[in-house]
Amino acid sequence: MVLFDTSGIEAWVTEHNPKYANRIIRQLKAFKKAKEMDNPFDPYKAAYGSMPSHAAANPAIRQMYINGHFCYAYKFGIITNGLGIVRDISFYNKGFLDAHPDIIVGKKSDSPDEDKSLADSKALIPTLRDFFRKHPLINSKAFLGDAAFDSIEIYKYLLQEAFFEKAYIPSTAESPFRNPTAR
Repeated sequence: MVLFDTSGIEAWVTEHNPKYANRIIRQLKAFKKAKEMDNPFDPYKAAYGSMPSHAAANPAIRQMYINGHFCYAYKFGIITNGLGIVRDISFYNKGFLDAHPDIIVGKKSDSPDEDKSLADSKALIPTLRDFFRKHPLINSKAFLGDAAFDSIEIYKYLLQEAFFEKAYIPSTAESPFRNPTAR
């Protein structure tokens, strides 16, 4: 079994300081109150949209939204086997992005959760291709990933190109799939 997920190593930069984000959120809450704006205005999403996508000190330190908080981190993809033993770590640095120009890094929406899902789904196939190129003798039968990977393109890759027999991915509400591994 192969499991894939993304994570990050938090860096010590000005933008990572909670006071940095909280100052922006406080300003936006005050703006909302002063303008008597209605409930759909979300200061947290607005803060996300106004924060820089990377740290001023190092462009490799990217803005991320993890477990309900903002952070600036070195992002990576991790592949483990069914026992949780790390098989590969791919840092999404300049070298990786240059080798995979189809991956576009940056904010695409005002939703941090949506951007994370989109970024994770775009990173999966190149990361797995690199992994199998480095480890041609690994022949896994099953793939396990999170709901960010619930797309036709990813299922086609996993089941037809990567030759997994099964792909275990929780379906999202928008998914046209109900049981994608059934044949």
